[in-house]
This record gives sequence, structure tokens and C-alpha cells, in this order.
Amino acid sequence: MSRRRFMNQQKEPLLVKLTSSPGANLSYTFLNGYKYVDMLIVGGGGAGGSNSGGGGASGTLLYVSNFILANLSNKTIGYNIAQSSSGNGNPTTITIDGTTLTITGGLAGGSNGGKGGNGGELNTTTIVNLLTKYVSNQSTSIAIANNGGGGAGYWNNSANTGYPGASGASMSSSGNSGSSSSGGSYVTNNDGIGGYSGGSGYGNTNYGTGSRRNSIVIPIRLFGGSGYSGNGAGNAGSNGAGGGGGAAGYQSGGDAGARPGNSGYSGGIGAGGGGGHGSKASGSNGGQGIICFYYHN
Repeated sequence: MSRRRFMNQQKEPLLVKLTSSPGANLSYTFLNGYKYVDMLIVGGGGAGGSNSGGGGASGTLLYVSNFILANLSNKTIGYNIAQSSSGNGNPTTITIDGTTLTITGGLAGGSNGGKGGNGGELNTTTIVNLLTKYVSNQSTSIAIANNGGGGAGYWNNSANTGYPGASGASMSSSGNSGSSSSGGSYVTNNDGIGGYSGGSGYGNTNYGTGSRRNSIVIPIRLFGGSGYSGNGAGNAGSNGAGGGGGAAGYQSGGDAGARPGNSGYSGGIGAGGGGGHGSKASGSNGGQGIICFYYHN
């Protein structure tokens, strides 16, 4: 009787994160003993812009719930995790039964009082067509989304005055715009539907836009994700305008440079980098990608 109970006992859920060796072509074999795996696959974040630059966009997040492992012809997959980038974000790719999916990176923020970066292409048709055979209902099991970076503040040449930048968006909220006296503050990165836009820098309409496939909540916390979007920077005075904050993805977006002449801060995993604060201030890198598998029965 004890042996029968042991044999019928289900395995506990298990979370696996693939983060090592970004940019390399690698393989992974799915574990035995599980019926389903939930997937979160994230592209790289876009970099922040220079010289009062906008914040970078998040990488695209692909969420698949209840992927049926028994429907695989080959349990070994190929993958390539996005590397961190000083420009537009790199894609993360995954090859399932010989077909490769591309989960795009976010676009970089603009420079010189620049626009926040926009999210990359969702590649919805290709992704859904491949994954349909592995889920019971593609309408409720597949979500794809990304988020836009915050815009830099307006630079008034005639008045020799710069204005504050905005914060980036997160998976659960749009970014905050800059005011006449302060940069847009960060927003929390919780489970959400994504597709949100960053805020606009004061005096500008230059927010980065996000996109989403549907309104399915992507549970980033189930996979270990969290954080905040990047803060926008305050006034830069005669030395340019405040930069925009990076969009959050799996982790936090990078803050814009805190003071005139400061570079932005790099984005976390799947998140955009912050823009440089004022003239001669560089932007920062967007974060690398990640692949997460949550096994369950």
C-alpha cells in the first residue's frame, strides 16, 4: 500500500530559470514527471538615450499557461537568451519541434530631448500558430505584451532652460509624466496585462508606447519577477533637460541620471535603460532576456 501511495504521489511544482550565457545557442530538455509547464519568455530591454535621452522600452514578454508537454515530438528545445544592449534590445529565441519563435527586444529611447522607446513587434501570428497545438485554448492560454519608456523633458533653447523627464511604464501601470518641478516617479511592476505607455517629459508629448495581444494577466511574480519602472529626472537647468526612465519588464527599468551630467542607470532583466540627464550625459544599457519554466500537474 505504501508503495502504491508513493507511485501515485504528484511532484511538487518547480520553477526553472534560464539566464546564463546570453547570446549563445543552447539547448534544454524538459523534465519528466510533469503534465504541464507554464512559460515566460522575455526579450531584452532597449537602452536609454543620451543627452537628455528618453528611457528604453521593455523587451516583449510571452506568457504561455498549461503548455502540454505530452504534445511535444521532441522534449529537447533550442534557445538563445537576449544579450544586454546599448541600442535597441536584442531578441530571445526558442526553437520547439524545429520551429523558432522570436520574442523581440524593446526599442531604445531617443536622444537630445528624446522620445521614450516603443515596444517591439509582438509577432502574434507566428507565435500563436506554433503554440496552438500545445495548449487547450490559445485565446486564454497565450499572452504577449511589452511596455514603453518615459520621455525626456523639453529643452527650451531661447530660455536656456530644461524641464523634467517622465517615468517608464510597468506590466501593471502607465508611467508618470514629468511636472514643471520634478521628474515622473516610478510605478510598481506587478502582475498585469502589460501594453502600457511611459509618461511624457514636461513640455513634450514623447512617451514610448507598449502593445499587448489581449487582456490576460501575465503573472510575473509566479516566475520571480518584480520591481519598478525607472524614475524620470528632474530639471537640468542650463545644462539640458531631465532624462526619461526605462520601462519595467521582468525586473526594474533603469532610472534616468539623477543630476545634470549623470548617465542613466541600466535596466534589469527584460527592462529598458534610463536616459542621460542633461547634455553630454549618456544613456544606459537595456537588460538581458530570460526564459522561465514553471512545471506543474
